[in-house]
Order: sequence, then structure tokens, then C-alpha cells
Amino acid sequence: MAKKRKRHSAGESHPVQRRSGQHASPATGGAPDDAIMAEMRIASRTHLGLIWRSVRLGLPLTGEDALTARIMRQHEEWYGVWDQLAEDPNRDVEVDGASPILHIMFHGTVENQLAANEPEDVGLVLQALQRQGMDRHDAIHRVAAVQSEEVYAVLNEQRPFDTAEYIRRLWELVDQDTAVH
Repeated sequence: MAKKRKRHSAGESHPVQRRSGQHASPATGGAPDDAIMAEMRIASRTHLGLIWRSVRLGLPLTGEDALTARIMRQHEEWYGVWDQLAEDPNRDVEVDGASPILHIMFHGTVENQLAANEPEDVGLVLQALQRQGMDRHDAIHRVAAVQSEEVYAVLNEQRPFDTAEYIRRLWELVDQDTAVH
């Protein structure tokens, strides 16, 4: 029997937490160019706002935009955030220490890994978590949390993404969940 998905509430730990601190750019080998980063931030937020406007207007979307829209719709608790983002991409959208934007980006990355079956273990772990009673959405959040921790380490340690470590940690989710049940 599948468990009912739980909404995130104030003060609750969230699978994709924003972390403070200055990040160096692995691509440049040093500090990121603040102006470029600011432009990219506004451009991506503006794009998300346009996706949300399209959702609200019932306009058809394709590809990554359709996937992003589907994920945004799955998070009813953040509809107000998406509305604010559509109105003002400069507005702070952090909620209870979590970034809804990062959340949907990691969620989308996991969906893309599943669609490409790369790495294959992502799908296998997701299936195992679902067999243990976790619903698909929460299982994706668990995988996204592991992925976000690896990306955080990549940025802070200026090292390549360690796929083997990512996969090892994914399988720990299954072991942890088995121990709880």
C-alpha cells in the first residue's frame, strides 16, 4: 500500500535545502563572475515565470518546459511562489530555508535520469523505494536530496561529480528505508 505524500510544513527538514556560503566556479577555477551569475539567475527565474504563466493560461508546452510545468503543478504548496516569480523574477522565493526553484530543478534532473535510464540505478532505487511503500513523488525527492548533496560537494570541493558515490548513496536510501519498516 502506497503512503500518502506529505506536504512540507514550516520548520520541517526539506529534501532540497538551500545552503549558505560562497561557491567557486569549477568551470573557471575560481570565484564566479557575479555579474554573469546575476544575469543567469534572472534569466532562469524569468523563464520559470513564463512557464508558470503558460500553465495558468492553459498554453501548451513541450520538452523541458512541459516537464518543469508538470513538476511545478505537483507542488500546490508553492503556487503562490510561482505566481510571485511570474510577477517579479528578482523576488526572494526561499520558503522555510528551502529554494523551490532548486527543488524543481533537482526534481527535473531525476525525472530526466529516469527517462534516459542513466544512471540505471536511479530507476532501480526508485522502484525499490516504491516497493517498500513510498509513493513515486517522495521517492524522487529522496533521490533528489542525495543528488543535491553530491552537487553541493562538487561546487564546494571543486571536483567532478562522483557517479559511483552518488549510486552508492542512492542504495543507502533503500537500506535505510528497509530498516525503518
